[in-house]
Amino acid sequence: MLIGIKTKHLFLILGILFLGPKSTKAQAELHLLTNCTTTDFTIPVQIKNFDNASSFEFVLSYNQEVVAFKKSLIPNASFTLNNNNSYAIKVIDENNQLKIQWSAYYGVSINDEALLFLQFEKVNDGNPEFMWNTASSHLYRIGDIEQEVQYSVESNLVLPLVSQYHVNFQQLVKGCRDDSENGCKAQAEVTVSGASAPLTYKWNDKFNQQTQVAIGLCQDPVSVVIRDANACLFGGIFQASVYPANEMEIFSNPELAYITKPNVEFSSAFLGDEPQAYKWDFGDGATATTANAEHTYEKVDHYSVSLWTRSNEGCDTTVKIDNFEVRELDFCIPNVFTPNGDNINDRWIFKIGNPPVDDATNGLKTGIYETNTCAGEDLIFNAHFKNTHLVIFNRNGAKVYECSSCSEGWDGASLPDGVYFYVFEWEGEYSSGREQGDVTILSGK
Repeated sequence: MLIGIKTKHLFLILGILFLGPKSTKAQAELHLLTNCTTTDFTIPVQIKNFDNASSFEFVLSYNQEVVAFKKSLIPNASFTLNNNNSYAIKVIDENNQLKIQWSAYYGVSINDEALLFLQFEKVNDGNPEFMWNTASSHLYRIGDIEQEVQYSVESNLVLPLVSQYHVNFQQLVKGCRDDSENGCKAQAEVTVSGASAPLTYKWNDKFNQQTQVAIGLCQDPVSVVIRDANACLFGGIFQASVYPANEMEIFSNPELAYITKPNVEFSSAFLGDEPQAYKWDFGDGATATTANAEHTYEKVDHYSVSLWTRSNEGCDTTVKIDNFEVRELDFCIPNVFTPNGDNINDRWIFKIGNPPVDDATNGLKTGIYETNTCAGEDLIFNAHFKNTHLVIFNRNGAKVYECSSCSEGWDGASLPDGVYFYVFEWEGEYSSGREQGDVTILSGK
């Protein structure tokens, strides 16, 4: 019993009983696991007891007369924030040293994992002499607090390298491209020959799978880290083989449509195997499921036309005409032509164009517009209208020419020079019109 003890002493005793001794952080460790080197000369770097690490530089010395640094592999993803390469681990090779560097504004805590893997290649037989340069190495926690690190190289390698460890991948199921509806279906199994069971697995994929067989893999490379019963770490990178996409091209006829005759033929062509399924999207809500299709548009606009196809393997691909245009048909009618046989302006041919910006008729719907110079693309009656009717009269009102569903421009019919009068009627898909005026023949006859 506590009898006669002053109150403040009682509180002090109770504080000691309940709080106990002050806890301390475990010492950070960095190990080059040369005893776990694989046949392709890949060596894991193991880290332990990292507590809110915010920056480090670890310097590893080696004998360049015996080995050459090849590349670093599988950097620990915990050190990269949101896949931002600005915070990725960097490895710099200079002056017989590797500098493993990283810094960020945030802290990373890791108990026992691989920091990364270092791959070398043999130059000569001998001792690579791996050694951590502790004087040049450092580790800082959040708040620029330096953390003490225990460094080690687990064993003394002597070349030529003899290793019992080999990482191997076997693809079990092929997949499609990542942008395919059925992409990311590849499956792979990883094995480590010479490793001691049981093994644990950590795939760096979107599911963070922890099994020997990984499923739902995409076409991008994915890494895996394996730990065996002897605490060896092994790393590998798997690149899935995927079925190729259908190689498709699509075409439109015409390449530009006018609202007077907006009937368009779309066709497709492929290289390799023929697709097993087709689906056109004409950009206006209408679709078709044949290799080639016809479509009639209902209004002036720009449309994104696409063709989706599926291959024998169930992989799909989509090709597009991003900006297929259906526009108004503004046209002008020349007021003179010269059928003199010089192959210049020999026929009376209407022209397609757009009214000038400052023209009072700018914004005109389908039909004729006035201009002093009638020039542009030829207006082909049967290509741009559903029906046409043209009648030409002389000064006396006698009919000198007439055509329905006209197919070519008028050649003047060897008539004498002079002024003639016309009536032109047209019918489009959704509109019709009647134009009349005069045209002068100047042939020099």
